[in-house]
Amino acid sequence: MAGFARISVILEKGHDGARRMIKEGVLDAAGQPLTAAYAVHVAAGQPRGVFMTRAGPILAALDVLTVTVRGRGGHASVPHRARDPVPAACEMVTALQTLVTRRFDAFDPAVLTVGCLQAGTSPYAGL
Repeated sequence: MAGFARISVILEKGHDGARRMIKEGVLDAAGQPLTAAYAVHVAAGQPRGVFMTRAGPILAALDVLTVTVRGRGGHASVPHRARDPVPAACEMVTALQTLVTRRFDAFDPAVLTVGCLQAGTSPYAGL
């Protein structure tokens, strides 16, 4: 097919794949300027073999936020002597999860997910 270049690549989130590939010259591989580019992503719940699209952005972006809440541990018998960072971190998660529903229109494509929370170093925490 004249004027057509096929570039098949599998990229994982968080590895700067497309930007890195563009810097390395993948768009020049066809020997002529590309007129269009399409990305395909697996979408859970969609029938096999079905492709969906729309004008404008269609998928969310990935970003990473790392927060460290510091405190001082204590014993469960005297919790008032501790500066427990776990409840503070939990309040932060609740506030972040509520942020989207209170700051964006329900029809705006906005998603904020806290995907991981790590807390504590006590060997008894898992008992």
